Amino acid sequence: MVVRPERARTAGPQPGTVAQSELAEGLAQLVADGLRPQQRLRALRSLGEAWWRQHRDVAHLTSSGAEVLASAVSRLPIREREALRARYGADAERAAGQLVDEAATLAGWVWTATAVIPAPARAVHIIKVLVHSAVEIRLVAELYAIYGAGDTPRDPAWLNLVVSAWAADRPMAAGAPVGVGIHNIIDKLRQAHTGLADRGSRLTTLRHRGRAGTEAVRRLGWRFRRRMRSHPSTWASAAGEPAAAAAIAALRDVVRARPGASPEVPAGPPTRHLSQAWSHHLQARAAAGVAGPAGDPAVLARLEAALGHQEQHLRWLGTKLRRPRPPAAGPELPASGTDPVRSAHTCAGLADDAIDLVEEAGSRPRRLPGWPVRLRNGLVYAVVALALAVPAGLLIATGSGDPAGPARIAVLVLSAAGVSLVAYGLGLFFTGRLFRPWLGGRVARAPVAGLAIAVTTAALTLASLTAVGGAG
Repeated sequence: MVVRPERARTAGPQPGTVAQSELAEGLAQLVADGLRPQQRLRALRSLGEAWWRQHRDVAHLTSSGAEVLASAVSRLPIREREALRARYGADAERAAGQLVDEAATLAGWVWTATAVIPAPARAVHIIKVLVHSAVEIRLVAELYAIYGAGDTPRDPAWLNLVVSAWAADRPMAAGAPVGVGIHNIIDKLRQAHTGLADRGSRLTTLRHRGRAGTEAVRRLGWRFRRRMRSHPSTWASAAGEPAAAAAIAALRDVVRARPGASPEVPAGPPTRHLSQAWSHHLQARAAAGVAGPAGDPAVLARLEAALGHQEQHLRWLGTKLRRPRPPAAGPELPASGTDPVRSAHTCAGLADDAIDLVEEAGSRPRRLPGWPVRLRNGLVYAVVALALAVPAGLLIATGSGDPAGPARIAVLVLSAAGVSLVAYGLGLFFTGRLFRPWLGGRVARAPVAGLAIAVTTAALTLASLTAVGGAG
């Protein structure tokens, strides 16, 4: 079932309202189910062309895009729990996993399709960010439908909760008195405009089939999925005091943190954050054990399931980082007079915060993590090219014959080409070995810049040594 809250009726269309409504409707239709790839591509191209015709000034595209996205939220085809169960089954974990995979695939398709839109690159990027954001908002809303309370009314307040969670990059407690405004969406879109920038060309995006967009949505989906397992919205409605405290804490988090801001990861290896995550997890286990005899069975069942998934994820991270599970001796028990269920949820949330830091730090390379990708990889290409070009240049410089003769120039050109190709290949190999992330995965590369650095370094080194040898 599609959520379509009733729209406000006005006396007559105002200037720009009809065009904005059409853009919002087209944006919402792009993330709907049942469309064939050809239909999505035509709809995306029509949206891009209409968007560029209406907003020629790129400087105003972000603010107007936020208005269109806010208008499109009420039109997004968000399915309810019954529809999700009918498609994915009653198992919440399996349904959430398939939901994240489908959203990630759709985001990759969006990134690929935007590469063929006939519009300026800056406008294409903003269109890509808008559609990508719509995919993420729909994913967050349907994860709420899977993990949240079943009796939550699907009204504009619920949509505000979903968009607030998307903007804050973390789930919000149901019932929290928070809202979202255009300025929040603008801030989020500005950050997405930088964070979702594709460093390669349109041809690179087509070749990789929008892999960067796929990975971005998958990371967001996994993060929300992990946090919603033990989210305060899963508490029983009778537990009024913990739910109210969680709502106040969620509101305080939104006020304190800028929407969409990623956690600042301190320098250092991710193993330090993993130790903190284990410590908070064991505290949550201890608090859940204390709450067992007198707690609500439904709430405790959800909490135990969430802690089980959290421990499994921590063990996986420990395997990747070669850091085994610490001993469970001596966990801190909640103080007397403190609600153990509330303490368990708080500690589980702190463990999730530490896991976010582990994954953020683990996605960085072990060496030179703070350097830009081009500078980090360019250093390797330059060193390899220099190491190969110096011996070759010395051999050419000490050879017989006229330094300016055709034969010597031909040897110099062929040597520069050969050294450049070998340096480029070795540079690819060494960047993969030296700068692999802590948790594995794709190594960030700069092949075009690497080739240019290899060719330039080899040519200049060979020419300089040949000229010095000829002068001597």
